[in-house]
Amino acid sequence: HDPNLLFDDAMILASLRPKPWHQWEHAAYLDIMRNYAHICGALANGKSVQQITREMEQQVSRLSCLHIITKQIVPYYAGGYQTFLHTITINRFCRVSLAFLAHKARTGAYPTDLSALGNMSAPDPRIDPFSGKTLCYRVDDGGVVLYSVGDDGKDDGGTQVDKNADPKTRTGDYVWRLPR
Repeated sequence: HDPNLLFDDAMILASLRPKPWHQWEHAAYLDIMRNYAHICGALANGKSVQQITREMEQQVSRLSCLHIITKQIVPYYAGGYQTFLHTITINRFCRVSLAFLAHKARTGAYPTDLSALGNMSAPDPRIDPFSGKTLCYRVDDGGVVLYSVGDDGKDDGGTQVDKNADPKTRTGDYVWRLPR
């Protein structure tokens, strides 16, 4: 089915409801958004995007059938937040990679760990936005492997995530490589 049709149907039904119901809908939406902001803030405490998505789905499932619009709109926010975190991760990979290259130009070798890069401007690009912990890093025969634990919040040893898999169930890490 076409999700746009569902949204159009929800808008038609919402326009037929008496005004106090619009206020209840708005109150439910604001409550969900307040909780969403709180849940997303918990990401720095080690919650994965999948955990956040499940919590959002649980909150939406507790809404009554009168909250048609909120039930249609809110589930899309978790995917938007996930995309936002991917963008932050790529930005941090770029910043750390530039610091790696500068370190290699000065010393002739990549650093042995991320702390060797010294102080970096805030927000610290060495922090994995998916886990709130330091990005994972190793030097192997092929060069530098820098990775984020990704959507599931678990360290899969630098195994590249299948980006075509369902975001709710996919595993793997977001990996960035620099040649030796």
